[in-house]
Amino acid sequence: IFFGISLPFGEKEQKQQFSALVQDVLKKDCTFENIRALQENLQELKEQGKEEEKEQLLSKSTVKKLLEDAGAGEEGLAALYDEALGENDSAFYTENLVENTLQVQSDNLQLKIKNEVSAILESRIIDGKEYLLLPVSDNLEVNGIPVRRKLADNE
Repeated sequence: IFFGISLPFGEKEQKQQFSALVQDVLKKDCTFENIRALQENLQELKEQGKEEEKEQLLSKSTVKKLLEDAGAGEEGLAALYDEALGENDSAFYTENLVENTLQVQSDNLQLKIKNEVSAILESRIIDGKEYLLLPVSDNLEVNGIPVRRKLADNE
């Protein structure tokens, strides 16, 4: 608080708070598809802000709509939404929440995909295991070395 006015949190804090809010609200619905959809919707809001040449400030109702569109249930929204955002109606800037790439990480993997083509990555359950599927393009390289596709051998 500065002269009685609440100041917005910095970029890093906003990202952390938003991530925690999403995890708490979505719970079991915090799936790859739902998070990708949330990121796509945030990217659209960011682009709208650029077109209007102003920073896109997310109101509580916009955050609620984003979370609903990402699969949040009513109980998750009701319990944590007001608690997390409180009286502040404009806690987040889209610029602080949107990355230029969709980043997927695990203990053994780090994958970055441009937002505009992130829809090519899909999640499927095969034989009881969850997989992320990525179609292979003609220009596949591993550590800078072009590799042949197995499909090309069969053609």
